[in-house]
Amino acid sequence: MKKNNMKWLYIAGGILGITIGFIIYKRMKSNKSIDKKRDFKEGNTITKEGDLIISVPVTKADKYPINYVFGGIDYANPDWMLKQTPQYILSRSIVVFAPYTKSFDSINVDSFLKKNNLQIDSNKRSISGFSAGGLNVQRKFNKDFRTIGLIDPSTKADFLELPFNKNTIMTYNERNWGGNLTYIRELLPKLAKKVSDKSGIGERVDIKHADIPKYFFEKYKDKFI
Repeated sequence: MKKNNMKWLYIAGGILGITIGFIIYKRMKSNKSIDKKRDFKEGNTITKEGDLIISVPVTKADKYPINYVFGGIDYANPDWMLKQTPQYILSRSIVVFAPYTKSFDSINVDSFLKKNNLQIDSNKRSISGFSAGGLNVQRKFNKDFRTIGLIDPSTKADFLELPFNKNTIMTYNERNWGGNLTYIRELLPKLAKKVSDKSGIGERVDIKHADIPKYFFEKYKDKFI
């Protein structure tokens, strides 16, 4: 091939590369993150859909992170879990609060999202569970979740073999588990070590069971938006 032809080929390739780069830049710029909007406002709206509570930021964005949060037995219902979640998370992501009696696969908020013209950022899907709700998370463990939260969770020996990764965060106090649940007390340090060994966070705290969710979400809030 002649030098002139090669020269024009290089020029054409450069122009094409610049054009593609500009298009990608424009698309990324138009896909506004909720934190980048000038009209960002703290606040959220609450909707009850059956036994679910769905929290949506008041600030409009092209796409939102989404968090699935499972509560525990007795007092730790969706209403209570909502109160443990800092406004920082509620103002920046859609949060679906579910009871521990509901499996992840049984949760379908597609119609709610469609009705309200809400789009989810598929790269920012997270799941957390407190106490008995931790079982729901472990049963549905998937490395594709952006963040996986285990909050003083109930657990089983089988879950020690889950493929934990750097996206997993566990906070626990084994002393909160006694009576006929001493087997959980014995398993929690082992579970935390498994998480830490796979580059996740396995954090032991000296905090009462009911106080751990608020502590957890406040400390790791940036992981959920």
